[in-house]
Amino acid sequence: MALFGAAIYIIHEKLSQYHFRDIVRQFEQLPRTHLVAAMVLTILDYFVLTFYDVMALRYIRHPVKYSRTAIASFLGYAFSHNMTFLGGSAVKYRIYSMLGVSAGKVAALVAFCIVTFWLGFLTTGSIVFLFSSQQVPAALHLPFVSVRPLGAIFLIIVTAYVTLALAKKTLLRIRTWEFKMPKPRLVGFQLIISSIDWFLASSVLFVLLPASGGLDFFKFVPFFLLAQVIGLLSYVPGGLGVFETAMILLLSPFYESSAIISSLVVYRLTYYLIPFAVASAIFGTIGLMPKRAR
Repeated sequence: MALFGAAIYIIHEKLSQYHFRDIVRQFEQLPRTHLVAAMVLTILDYFVLTFYDVMALRYIRHPVKYSRTAIASFLGYAFSHNMTFLGGSAVKYRIYSMLGVSAGKVAALVAFCIVTFWLGFLTTGSIVFLFSSQQVPAALHLPFVSVRPLGAIFLIIVTAYVTLALAKKTLLRIRTWEFKMPKPRLVGFQLIISSIDWFLASSVLFVLLPASGGLDFFKFVPFFLLAQVIGLLSYVPGGLGVFETAMILLLSPFYESSAIISSLVVYRLTYYLIPFAVASAIFGTIGLMPKRAR
């Protein structure tokens, strides 16, 4: 009930900075084909995210029907996108514990999904950053001017992870933190599924941008990844404000600021708030259902 209440509060706070007429105007100005494409890509990405949990359940060796896994995954990621991983993890614990998964296994599942999420970011980043010639705006105050060094670092980390799996290293220890290494085949699926997730998430915003900017998709992805990691590391739920500011600075050479803001508002609604509102309603309904009906 606390999570459900927090969800309603966050949706209200995120929408309070926009006037309803302004939001309606954003939708009216956007080509319907672009809006439909963004919604389809959002649905497709949340579908891909369900395979994070499918892989994690195989990793912890606890089979669950896909229909139930899909619900738990959707609720977890809709909450984590808006309330950080802590909110999503709490939701997943609630759902999976109802399905008979022990607390220890839920913790392992969440850890596997977090590793997979960042593994996808590192893999996608290593691909696009190494081949990108884009410069980082000085206004972001980052300790580098090109994203290529980041790409090289990301590639080293991914290569080390894959090498450990191929060497059949059973346990990865980082100080007091321990992570049981997945089998090589599962690592391969981690790389593929998580990379698809990041490309799909970036494509949602890309199709909402004006077509006249002269920025192609593969030049856009590095900007999206950089802004996302800045937002994620800020620990602001959903990177609200931080992600938007970074995107405006990065995309200003290609688009008018008003056009960027318009696209970001629709993106925030399409990818974050609408799924969050649906997930909140489903989660509240599940919590109020009699135990036998679950």
